[in-house]
Amino acid sequence: MTHGKRRLRTALTPVPGDDLLALGVLRRYLLERGMRLYPRELAFIESPQKSKHFLRAFGKAVKTVATKGYFMEISTWSHCEAPQWRTTDPVVLGHLEASLEDVNHIDRILIATDDDSAGEEIAWHLSRLIASRAPDLLKKTFRMRFDQLDPQTLIMARNQASTGIDHDRVRSSVIKRLADRRFIEHVEGILGVRLGRSQIASANYISEQVQTRKNEADN
Repeated sequence: MTHGKRRLRTALTPVPGDDLLALGVLRRYLLERGMRLYPRELAFIESPQKSKHFLRAFGKAVKTVATKGYFMEISTWSHCEAPQWRTTDPVVLGHLEASLEDVNHIDRILIATDDDSAGEEIAWHLSRLIASRAPDLLKKTFRMRFDQLDPQTLIMARNQASTGIDHDRVRSSVIKRLADRRFIEHVEGILGVRLGRSQIASANYISEQVQTRKNEADN
């Protein structure tokens, strides 16, 4: 160990009684986290409301950026071609893109969405965004799945984060969204009006109930 590193380690040695002082807090942080004060990881989450749970679990070591749910939607599609996508909110998309511009100090990027088909589709769109905007970041991008927000579950999910997207789940989510869209278009055609957001939510619920009862009848 060089003299400079030895002096730094000596300076960081805990001093009794200073745990609550600013210098004590800084010393403890540096000993536990290393020599960098900024966040170590960037986590993409679905809802801004989940940020407080990540803060409780990881402190300031993880910075969160929210997609606010689906941030991409199908613009055009046919039975012969793959769906074409467009953003649901240009402001959200711009925020997501901006978060990828200054990540040289970030050790890992976590795509931290729910452990279901909708969360997997959002994760897929995020991985495509990273691939198009900053492909070099893919090698340090990991998929974090969770179904609860308590610190223990989040910490475990973070430790078990792995590479890759479950494309079967993505296809399931996309097919459901296509079916929902066709149902909504059918309802709009019957009514002769465009449905609002709340009416679309109701139509999606009806579609799900119809499909559930059809499945029960088939069984």
